[in-house]
Amino acid sequence: MDMKLKDLLEKKKSTILQRWFEAIMATYPADTSGFLKKQKDMFLIQWGIRSLRE
Repeated sequence: MDMKLKDLLEKKKSTILQRWFEAIMATYPADTSGFLKKQKDMFLIQWGIRSLRE
């Protein structure tokens, strides 16, 4: 079965976004990344929340 890149990305979107978010969080100090991961205020970390909800 020949799956196009777009189809593959759509199928794996959730996993890709979660891994991307974790990779970004790994660039911050542990205290900062822990704080950001716990935030529910989308204006505080708008880029992360928006990306994971799309």
